Amino acid sequence: LSQRKYILDLLRETGTLDAKPARTPLEDTYKAHQQGENENDTDVVFHDAKLYRRIVGKLIYLTLTRPDLCFVVNQVSQYMQAPMVIHWKMVNRILRYIRGTSDQGIWMGCNRSTEI
Repeated sequence: LSQRKYILDLLRETGTLDAKPARTPLEDTYKAHQQGENENDTDVVFHDAKLYRRIVGKLIYLTLTRPDLCFVVNQVSQYMQAPMVIHWKMVNRILRYIRGTSDQGIWMGCNRSTEI
C-alpha cells in the first residue's frame, strides 16, 4: 500500500514538489521543545494556523501507510492550536523527506498459512 499520488498532490499544494529531498524526516540535532535556529523562531507565531492545521492533518492521514512518519508527525501535531515558525520549519522538513521517499509504503504479502 502506498499513497504516492496523495503525496504528490500534497507536495504540489504546498509548493514543495521541486524541493530538495531531505534524508530524514527530522533534523539530526532535534530535541523535544528545541530552540529554533535563531531565537525568533520560537517566539514568532506562524502567520497561517489554518494552513498549518490542514497540512498536518494530511500528514496524519499519510501515517496510515507510512509508519516512519509517526513520531515526527506526532511532534508537529502537538502545536495545532498555536504553531510557531519553528514548527512550520519542521513541517517543511517532513515534506522534503516525503518528497524523496514518495514510493515507500507498506507491503502486505500473500501467505496461505493458517498459522499465527
